[in-house]
Amino acid sequence: RPAMEVLLLGGQPIREPVFHYGPFVMNSKSELIQALEDYQAGKFGQIPPNALMPHRPLS
Repeated sequence: RPAMEVLLLGGQPIREPVFHYGPFVMNSKSELIQALEDYQAGKFGQIPPNALMPHRPLS
């Protein structure tokens, strides 16, 4: 049988507006646009090419 992972989160509702696009989640459309612009400008930093090495392939 294939393996299955489940993540269950719970808590009180935050009762705030939520805007999302892909992996970006913000409280306003203007914050979302700013986050996308910052990402495209490279302001979120970079992951070095070998940062995830060594790795083991999933079996």
